[in-house]
Amino acid sequence: MLYAAEYQLDGDESVADMAASFATEPSQVQWQDNIGFQIKWDGDAVGEITVEGSNNHDPAKHVQGDFYSLTFDPVLAQPAGVSGGYLININQFPFQWIRVAYASDSGAGSFECWLTSKEI
Repeated sequence: MLYAAEYQLDGDESVADMAASFATEPSQVQWQDNIGFQIKWDGDAVGEITVEGSNNHDPAKHVQGDFYSLTFDPVLAQPAGVSGGYLININQFPFQWIRVAYASDSGAGSFECWLTSKEI
């Protein structure tokens, strides 16, 4: 059986503002085997994009869990004053929750993030 979900992480048809730091709403991916992100930014923003995971986030109990950044090799390209984007492939993600965060250093721009996941 193959299950796939695709949705935008940074709001209901909205685009996040890169003039300030933010994190997307966490997505529960506990039963998903493969996760893919499409990330795009426009403008002259400078900052750091991270993908974060958590096992102790529990919105049903109103618990904001601890999210920690994943390590990528090679490292993810970062906004450095020009528009850009990329795809991220995550295979066998061993955590219940995932989100994308952005730490703004300077500049401004728009940020879009799409997620799709598959259960095999």
